[in-house]
Amino acid sequence: MFNQKWNNLVGYQIYIKSFFDSNNDGIGDINGITKKLDYIKNLGVNFIWICPFYDSPMDDNGYDIRDYYQIDSSYGTMDDLKNLISEAHKRNLKVVIDLVMNHTSDENKWFILSEQKVEPFTDFYIWKDGKIIKDKICPPNNWQSFFSGSAWGYSEKRKQYFLKIFSKKMPDLNYENEKVFEEMEKIIAFYSNLKVDGFRVDAIAHIGKDLTFKNAKNIKKTYKSFSNLPNTHKYLKKFNQIFKKYDMFTMGELGGDPSRKDILEYTTKNELDMVFSFEQLSVFNKDDTINLKNLMKTLKYKNKISICGGSPVLFWLNHDYPRLKSKIKNEKESSNAQICLAGLMYMLKGTPIIYNGEELGMENYPYSSIDEFKDVNAKMLYENSKDKKQTLCYLKENSRDNSRTIMQWNSKKYAGFSTHEPWNYVNKNYKILNAELEQNQANSVLSAYKSILKTRANNLDIISNGKYKFFRKNAILGYFIENNNQKLAVLANFGENAKKLPFKNYKVAYGNKIFKSNEILPYEILILKSK
Repeated sequence: MFNQKWNNLVGYQIYIKSFFDSNNDGIGDINGITKKLDYIKNLGVNFIWICPFYDSPMDDNGYDIRDYYQIDSSYGTMDDLKNLISEAHKRNLKVVIDLVMNHTSDENKWFILSEQKVEPFTDFYIWKDGKIIKDKICPPNNWQSFFSGSAWGYSEKRKQYFLKIFSKKMPDLNYENEKVFEEMEKIIAFYSNLKVDGFRVDAIAHIGKDLTFKNAKNIKKTYKSFSNLPNTHKYLKKFNQIFKKYDMFTMGELGGDPSRKDILEYTTKNELDMVFSFEQLSVFNKDDTINLKNLMKTLKYKNKISICGGSPVLFWLNHDYPRLKSKIKNEKESSNAQICLAGLMYMLKGTPIIYNGEELGMENYPYSSIDEFKDVNAKMLYENSKDKKQTLCYLKENSRDNSRTIMQWNSKKYAGFSTHEPWNYVNKNYKILNAELEQNQANSVLSAYKSILKTRANNLDIISNGKYKFFRKNAILGYFIENNNQKLAVLANFGENAKKLPFKNYKVAYGNKIFKSNEILPYEILILKSK
């Protein structure tokens, strides 16, 4: 069940490599986060979630872990991490870190020893013999990787295939092996001793596999063979006891199209405290406008999870998805449209998490060539595609590289991130879109996010305990919340005309435009409170 200490908190996700470079080597680092803690605190958030900083070959930017007990030298030292945790706690900010449990790097000592069949590591990973077809050795089945191509890699040393549902350098762990649980518990205990407060558990929906390893009937949905399966729930119930033992909070990432039943089981059956699910992706039309029908469905779905006792994370994007502003760039007022989306999502019951740069309205980078992309997923998709031109167009809009560009702090060279050329691109609009400028602009996206979070904090009792009633009339939508004769209305107008408000006897708690009369303007969001 939900860890009550985390009820009503707001989080801020940090992609460490692109956040802030403290030693001017072009790469963001742990000390860079420490230097920006006051900025983060002033947003109105209560905890930070930091993407992986472990020792890694960086095939997938740190999600391929070589050593769970070491900090990658590009990010700093263990003492830097200890200092960050201490400084965060001084500011009453909790610290959540990524725990990658589905896979490791193929350079992890566990895999190296498993490949050599050294006990007790022989079966730490999922090894299978290949099939002989026309005198040629082939993968054990037709499963496909999330990153395109076969989900199997071949080891010349062991003469067997290993399962790798992401990158070819990221073999999947075998949770049928009790020793894997034991090693993971050691890692959890280690970071608990460092006073880390919790984990965002990466790709957790995939730790269980179809142990028959039969071919998938639908080649386009082979992920169903390793997503949200009954043994995933079995493993997590066991892990939950370990997390509880060390008083560690958990947020789980649910890919693979989990059902509502799955989501509720994850958060109400002693598995995880909170879950990320991705219904909001349906809100964005292919022409970069908002699908209002799906927006309403998404808001209702998140609320339904809460009503049924689950604990949803409320978010629009993270390090795996393009920038929110760019997904709605063809709305007539894209900045105000983003503010409307933020208010509608973050006033729901659940736990809002903002991705670094989202609060500034950062946008996708204008990529022009496949050579500019850095993400292994983008490269694999392009390499395995038949229509390179079409794939490049898709990647420009949807690649994970878009969310990993450099954080825009000010209008100085490299957007104030570093004095050295950064590892990744700086968007060309950084001189007119950055944190320093937006701090002093009353109508900026940054000012809006601060105000929305402050309004949320001032009305937590209504949000946490109230009943929600959803409303939509043409382009105006939102919801009413009522608790003990207190009422809130959260309404947004995505249309081109001002409309009369369907609510009386209220005062404005927040609005992104200058409120003058009993109407809601185009691309205006109003949070109204009963008098």
